[in-house]
Amino acid sequence: MNLEIERKFLVNNSVPLPLVGKKITQGYFPQSLLCIDKNYGELLLTIDSTTNLKISIPADDIARLSNIFHSKLYVECRLRLYGGLGFVTIKSKHSFAQRDEFEYEVSYDIVKEVINKICFKVIEKTRYLVDYNDALKWEIDVFNSANKPLITVEIEVPYLGYELIIPKWIIKEITGDKSYSNFEMATLR
Repeated sequence: MNLEIERKFLVNNSVPLPLVGKKITQGYFPQSLLCIDKNYGELLLTIDSTTNLKISIPADDIARLSNIFHSKLYVECRLRLYGGLGFVTIKSKHSFAQRDEFEYEVSYDIVKEVINKICFKVIEKTRYLVDYNDALKWEIDVFNSANKPLITVEIEVPYLGYELIIPKWIIKEITGDKSYSNFEMATLR
């Protein structure tokens, strides 16, 4: 589990993109499909009436996820295909730019199949990593399909209040604006 502190910005089309980016497909599914098996230290994702995807998780995550699932916190559950890898990710919102993030690597082929079976919303984008005046990675997302030609950039910062040097190609900050969240922009299937 990581505490994610992330800021997000709209970008104009003068942003200097690297030559190579990686395609990302993200599918979102209801939290009700997840449960925790404390006896075996597994997160179970229900795919259909006879199939569960079992994900071994660290013991520390079991208690934290159990608390989050039983709280009133907003929880976002997604599957992601990125760079030839598959992931299951669970995020819970704490404040403006801060949330818990639990991410577990799963077989690419399994995630690809499961996205098509259980995800009710999907988004596709190409991600480019850019270095800019600090040691942090700026993740520039160029959206495909219904969100084209939108370009955003996300940057994880080490703490709230971290001073960023803002590049000229940024239009405005959209951190906390739900209309620009990947979940909200994902299209219904």
